[in-house]
Amino acid sequence: MSGGLPRPLPDDPAQPPQDPSPAPPPPYCVAGDPLSNSCVRAVCDQLPNLNCMDPKKVRDIACQCQGVAGDCVTAVCNQLNRFDCDEKRELYLVVNMCRGVSDASCINTVCSSLGRFDCDDFNDMKKVTDLCRR
Repeated sequence: MSGGLPRPLPDDPAQPPQDPSPAPPPPYCVAGDPLSNSCVRAVCDQLPNLNCMDPKKVRDIACQCQGVAGDCVTAVCNQLNRFDCDEKRELYLVVNMCRGVSDASCINTVCSSLGRFDCDDFNDMKKVTDLCRR
């Protein structure tokens, strides 16, 4: 060896590569979208009051509601049993069903044509919102 630095050891294949940069902070949604605001109101109308009194919880709901119309959430919850739309996890399922549904009147029309028992659970409403999505 002619006075040079020793060569680094090869990476250990058993060790995952280390990323020197820290992970970015989690993204937060932008408040103020009227569509999302109507969704937040619709979700909060279904939840017990305490769930919408904490700003962090409301921000989490707003992030779920990004781009979702509140009248769709209300229309779906009106078709379901009231106990199927009273917890955050259930309402997030409804919000996801409503993503891309621009007109809640479609939900009401389809469900009135099908009948009450064809629109009374999550599987039924998933099919209905899929029909109403444009």
